[in-house]
This record gives sequence, structure tokens and C-alpha cells, in this order.
Amino acid sequence: MATPASPEFADTGPTFDEMKMINQIQCFEHRQPDACFTLGNLFSQVDKREDKAARLYQYTCDTYKHGPSCFFLSNYFYYSRGNLYKDTKKFLEYANKGCDYGNGDACKILGGFFHPAHTKIPFAEDSDFKMKDFSKTIEYFDKGCQRNSAKSCYEAGKAYLYGSKELNFDKNPQKALHYNVKACERGEKGGCFLAYQQYANGEGAQADDKLAQLFLAKFKNMERKTS
Repeated sequence: MATPASPEFADTGPTFDEMKMINQIQCFEHRQPDACFTLGNLFSQVDKREDKAARLYQYTCDTYKHGPSCFFLSNYFYYSRGNLYKDTKKFLEYANKGCDYGNGDACKILGGFFHPAHTKIPFAEDSDFKMKDFSKTIEYFDKGCQRNSAKSCYEAGKAYLYGSKELNFDKNPQKALHYNVKACERGEKGGCFLAYQQYANGEGAQADDKLAQLFLAKFKNMERKTS
């Protein structure tokens, strides 16, 4: 029977300094964008050097078209982090790059930005960006859903399920069901519940009790895991 290793010789994994060195080599010598992104996260979360993180996110976004790096940088411009000033145009520029380069979270944040209900716009000086456009909101939620953002699927599903007279946006239960099922499949419990309701009530598809109960069970299972 093997003798367990004593605690002083146990493998505890690399230190933060070693992780930074490994990712620095992979980033700059081997040109691996994921390593550059991880290095930026280490600068931000461990060293508390958000200025260095911001520079690295920008380098990785612009050099490698790395969606998550673009998205993180857009948040820095949104919240004035990393010695960067609030800048609407830069926020939109890098959030759009993040979305175009495959990051669903970047698409979702853009959908929320253009939503008419979004009032927390910290860029009062930029009057050009006060106009809200719900068609853009839906467009970005759709892109986000295509890029595996479960919350984007859920937001699109809600919009198509309920519609809005105020926004001149018609209901489309069939499209709503498409998005709600995708949201559920990707782990968004709200999508499971809406899919359950649609199958139970015959909205967007023929009523199907078996499918309704399947989505209800998925919802309850996710609810238990998060409670």
C-alpha cells in the first residue's frame, strides 16, 4: 500500500509568480492569446494592477482578435478602470470587437446598452448615444445567443414571448421558444421555465405535457443547485 506524501512535499501547484512567468512566456514567446488574457487577469486580480491588465487586454484584443480581452477592455472604459476614463466610443468599439470576435458576453452587454429601459448610462456628455434602439438590442441578443451566451438567448426569448406595444415589437412565440430552449440547454434556468410554460400552454408549438414536464424538471434541478 502506497504511503501518502507528507504535507511538506505535497504538490500544491505553481505559485502566482510562477503562473505569471508561465503565461508571460506563452503569451509573448509562443504568441498564445489565451495566455495573454490569463496574464491580464492575474495582473488585475492578484497584483491589483489594473493599468497593466488594461494594456494587456488591449494588446491581446488588437493583436489576436481575442474576444474575451476585447470584452474586458470595454468594461474598463465603461467603468473607468485601469487609469482609463469613461469613454462611450471606446466602450462601444471594444464591445463590438468582442462580439464580432465570438464573445457572447460582449454581445449581451451591447444589447443591454441599447435597450430603452437602460437608464444607467454614465456618459451624459455624449448626447449622440442617448438614443435607444430596441432593434439593435434584439440584434445583439441574437448574436450573443449564437455565441453561446445563455443569458442572451433568455433575453431574446422573453422579448419575443411577451412583445411590447410601447416599443412597437410584436410577439413571436415560435421564435421565443427557439431562444428559450437554447437558453435552457446552455444552463439558464429562466429559459427552462419559459419553455415549460410555452409547451404547457401551447404557445409557439403544440401543447406537449411530456416536454413541458421535462423543462420544468430541468428548471427545478437548476433551482436546487443555486439555492
